Amino acid sequence: MFDRTKAIETILFIAERVENPTFHTISKMLYFADKIHLEEYGRLICDDRYIAMEYGPVPSSVYDIMKSNDAIFNDAFVTDGFVVQPRRKSDLDEFSQSDIKCMEQAIQEYSSYSFGELTDISHQDSAWKNAPRDREMTLESIAKMIDESGDLLEYLQDKHP
Repeated sequence: MFDRTKAIETILFIAERVENPTFHTISKMLYFADKIHLEEYGRLICDDRYIAMEYGPVPSSVYDIMKSNDAIFNDAFVTDGFVVQPRRKSDLDEFSQSDIKCMEQAIQEYSSYSFGELTDISHQDSAWKNAPRDREMTLESIAKMIDESGDLLEYLQDKHP
């Protein structure tokens, strides 16, 4: 189930650590971190759904939070156009060590890329390619892309792992 509190802290965590904390950059860093986390730990960081948008995968609820300009988030961050400006540090207590590890890895590997480069990288994923635009990229399609053996998908489908 989507964790809204953790999502807000994730937005802050990424925004604090990247040079250009735009909606696009934050969305891509979370997507790449989620792919790493799903492969290594069998779950997504915020348990968000990904939508196959024009410029690549977008975490649906995280994106909605960033674009909402809701006063409830103003203690955490404000937006200026598509740029997120943190008003406080992220609360690291909301994260597991694996969450932090995977977000830091994604930021280290991908944060230096431009908008176009991040878009191109995320467009290479079969889960994005095979999803209709503006429709959900299923967790199953992401899992199949990550692990062709089917072990991850089997784990995700097991109600009592």
